[in-house]
Amino acid sequence: DTAHFRLEETLHRTSLLLSQLTNYTAVVTGPAADEAQVRSVAREI
Repeated sequence: DTAHFRLEETLHRTSLLLSQLTNYTAVVTGPAADEAQVRSVAREI
């Protein structure tokens, strides 16, 4: 679940950055699972 954690962390940081830059509340969401496309699969060693 490292990729999932990295995605969540990226979305969190993006939300914070947008909020700080605009002084507005920011909400960032990823695509719905049924809309996501897998581009590649890599095996971690």
